[in-house]
Amino acid sequence: MTAAQCKINSGKKFMLGGVIVDVECIVATGVAFAAIRGDRRVVTWGAPSMGGDSSGVSRQLEDIVAVRGTVHAFAAINGGGDVVTWGHMKDSGRTTTRKTASGGSLLVSSWC
Repeated sequence: MTAAQCKINSGKKFMLGGVIVDVECIVATGVAFAAIRGDRRVVTWGAPSMGGDSSGVSRQLEDIVAVRGTVHAFAAINGGGDVVTWGHMKDSGRTTTRKTASGGSLLVSSWC
């Protein structure tokens, strides 16, 4: 979902990791969560191997415009059109970054 599609949580303040942050959007896998913060960075929590630990791609989770969750993995797209995935490998969470061939968020919407 893009931040604009997540209006239910848009602009709310949440306590994440002991820090109060503005949250634009929260999405979930079966056992983990990812939030796009107001500064367009992503923070994750929950089952580490199922998307709750994004430390392997944390540097790529900046300038994020959309994020989607599968059953055990996440995919995010940044403003430059890069797709970043993390979580369980069988659910496309291969901690990778790829360039999109077309309109970015359309690819994320149909891919995840």
